[in-house]
Amino acid sequence: MPVCGYYEWQKDGRRRTPYYIRPRTGGLLLAGVWDRWRSRDRSEAITSFAIVTTAVTSQLEFVHDRQPVMLSKDGARRWMSRDAAASELGTLLAPRIPVDLTVVPVSAYVGDPRNKESRCVEPVAATLAIDSDAISANPSPS
Repeated sequence: MPVCGYYEWQKDGRRRTPYYIRPRTGGLLLAGVWDRWRSRDRSEAITSFAIVTTAVTSQLEFVHDRQPVMLSKDGARRWMSRDAAASELGTLLAPRIPVDLTVVPVSAYVGDPRNKESRCVEPVAATLAIDSDAISANPSPS
């Protein structure tokens, strides 16, 4: 799933701080799964989708205890391949950061799904730069 970024909420007791996590340049590729199925009474087709998550890298653990599975371009091609072996796909599930990221603290305004304007991604404090671990990103299976 190509995205511009994603939101994550840091929990500190009852306090929740939202962050917008985005690539410094370009886009970000996340692993996803989808399915189409029929309702119990078979009256309607339902399409569902989910972003796959994994354990968090040490660079992002201050925000949350999990993160989306981030893929390199090569990793995304393998994820989408119809003939990829399960063991090959399993290697893609390891926590990694394949591109340089910016972690942006944003206003709780983003927590209301009716809010869609640029205010949702405006920084409310200093941003943090996180470098990729591209050297080891999405290694080829052995």
